[in-house]
Amino acid sequence: MYAQTEKKEENMTDYRDMALELVEDGMVDPNMMLLACLKYMSQDEVRDMLDVNELLERFEQ
Repeated sequence: MYAQTEKKEENMTDYRDMALELVEDGMVDPNMMLLACLKYMSQDEVRDMLDVNELLERFEQ
């Protein structure tokens, strides 16, 4: 069973890296990628992302 788990980890794709590469390589417009991400995420996920990155109003001092 351990061998199966190890094999799965080797084949995993980091889709975040893939999305960034699409933008960096000019395949996708950065604004389009941002819009796609924001539309996909829930309100709570967007709020949490803004909070983690200190972009909420409470950090404007």
